[in-house]
Amino acid sequence: MEFYLDVLLPIFQKAEQIDTLLRKKYGKILTDYTISEMHCLDYIGKIEKPNVTKLATALNLTKAGTSKMLKRLLLRKTVKTYTDSNNKKEVYYSLTASGKKIFAAHAILHKNWNSYTQQFLDTCPATQVKNTIKLLTNYSNYLQQLLENLQKDNNHASQS
Repeated sequence: MEFYLDVLLPIFQKAEQIDTLLRKKYGKILTDYTISEMHCLDYIGKIEKPNVTKLATALNLTKAGTSKMLKRLLLRKTVKTYTDSNNKKEVYYSLTASGKKIFAAHAILHKNWNSYTQQFLDTCPATQVKNTIKLLTNYSNYLQQLLENLQKDNNHASQS
């Protein structure tokens, strides 16, 4: 059995369809932004003194990729930059009024997802949920290690 194709892929596809429908409920405020952009705005709203380095780490993206995303968000006037009076070189990001609206709508989107997930989990035996969470956590850790190894391989290949 091809686990990914037979089990995981249909789950991801259904989740993406549900996500699209939920985002449409909020109108253009969420449908005009990628998931990465929404999560970037989310971290800007939550992290103390968010800068490119902190955001790249939180998003698990490169600094270059994060900088590009921040430039798009700056052009769309959902974020603005500021500096600390103690360190004028370091650039930080904060949400504008429209960024705060997206931040709030994104929080409601997550609340809905959590509610739907909890409804399902409430129908499952606790041991099954615990074992599934353990399996998915282990799989996530495995994927993280695989990602890091592939990134190292890519870095070595590009330096050759």
